Amino acid sequence: MHLLHFNMAAVSICCLLLLGGFSYRQSKPGVWAMLAGALGLLAVMAINIYATLGYGNWRM
Repeated sequence: MHLLHFNMAAVSICCLLLLGGFSYRQSKPGVWAMLAGALGLLAVMAINIYATLGYGNWRM
């Protein structure tokens, strides 16, 4: 899988988590969804740095 396809899928999922969490921010599951979305975006950035440095099996 190309890095671009992974990024598009992962960022879409994270943005949906942030959107849903923000909509239900008054409840605990909403807060946890926003936390998962933010951590997911940070993980995508870390994977991009990892792939850019030449590690891993990603094709650019």
